Amino acid sequence: EFGSFLISLIVSNDCGSDTLSQSVFISPPPANPTILANTFDGCSPFELTLFDASQGVYDSLYWSLEGGSPGESFESGPVVIYDNPGEYLVHLQLFRSGIQNGLAEQIIRVFEPPLADFETSLNELSLSTTNLSEAAQSFLWNLGDDTESNDFEPVHLYQTSGDYEVTLLAINPGCSDSLSQLVSVISSTLELSATAFKLYPNPTSGDIWLEGP
Repeated sequence: EFGSFLISLIVSNDCGSDTLSQSVFISPPPANPTILANTFDGCSPFELTLFDASQGVYDSLYWSLEGGSPGESFESGPVVIYDNPGEYLVHLQLFRSGIQNGLAEQIIRVFEPPLADFETSLNELSLSTTNLSEAAQSFLWNLGDDTESNDFEPVHLYQTSGDYEVTLLAINPGCSDSLSQLVSVISSTLELSATAFKLYPNPTSGDIWLEGP
């Protein structure tokens, strides 16, 4: 058992007896508090389900949920909502017979939802991008011709004229936003197919003829 105990020593002889008493406290064996969740990062409003995965002997627990709603809980798996971006601390305390027997803490990171936005400019077959996104940590571009890029503002050279759908994915931990734009790439240079024309005579040291479809 653990708790407070009174220990008494009694000594005696022919002259009488004397008693000395002292209070001692025996602590319970410490538990191993552990906080689990699918993720500790998300975008506001961030709904987070926490799990008590602690090991050891304890009979009650208490969550302190800074910045969340609710702000505290006595359940083993509370659901918490964070409305505002920021970093918040979660504390899990374990108790046995009212005595704290373990403490764990975890940082929760809540991000502002990103907003994807961009502009493009064309010079012949060359595409330039201007990234106007807000509140994003990383980016993924799909340039419409099976080319992808993680650059902030990629520059890309298309091989042929045509219409291409350019998509920007703005990413934060736990959420993302995307925007697509159609760009029409037109080259002022005549694009010839080598298989559609005949050049003759070949070889020659004089005039040559070009025959097309």
